[in-house]
Amino acid sequence: MKKVDRLCALTDGVYAIAITLLIFSVTLNHSQTVFNEAAAKELLYHIIMYAIGFIGIAVLWFSNHRTYSHIVRYRSRLGTLTMVHLFFVVLIPAMTSITIHYEGQVLPNLFYIGAYLGAMLTQSVTLAYLYKHKLLEGIRGMRKEEVYDAAHQWIMNAVVCGAVVFVFLSPWVSVAILVGGMIVATIVQNHFNKKYHYIDDEDNSGGEEPEVTISQEQIDGLIKKLQGLQKEKK
Repeated sequence: MKKVDRLCALTDGVYAIAITLLIFSVTLNHSQTVFNEAAAKELLYHIIMYAIGFIGIAVLWFSNHRTYSHIVRYRSRLGTLTMVHLFFVVLIPAMTSITIHYEGQVLPNLFYIGAYLGAMLTQSVTLAYLYKHKLLEGIRGMRKEEVYDAAHQWIMNAVVCGAVVFVFLSPWVSVAILVGGMIVATIVQNHFNKKYHYIDDEDNSGGEEPEVTISQEQIDGLIKKLQGLQKEKK
């Protein structure tokens, strides 16, 4: 197994563990014997925090997967940057639980936001490092696809960061930011794919070769060339 493959496997494993640990933040006060309106509100708040964490980690993973699947060479600094990024990713479920436990307090909220900002910043630094040293497949400077990938990553990170900040003011506004941002990002992505005919690596995951079309003029030209070659031989 190549070093790049091992790095991708480690990254996917850490992301899977982090996104699974989030579910442990959904708890209730076990001293309550009746599930009343207060308990329902508490559970709803926990579920909203879990959903934001789940979507946030998922957005980070999709950006990571989209980038790491095109790495062609490994460097030790790439491994270091990845480890620093994963450090903040694992902090997200821990900070989510602490923020829920100390609901309404400023300091836990700052650590919670800091975990997301750290994960987003380290991911952006890693992406810039890959572009700078041409470690991605086919990179010879910033093409339209790479500019789009970087912009799309920053937009989604900004959406998640906005949702994280607004969850302490209004959970419903936070959910609206997440849903609206994902819808806008999907529309922009579809427009980009149609305009620049950008095909992701998963589109041909079934092993089928892309369809090649030949015009009638090209066929007629090839026939004339073959006829010319036959005359020359005679």
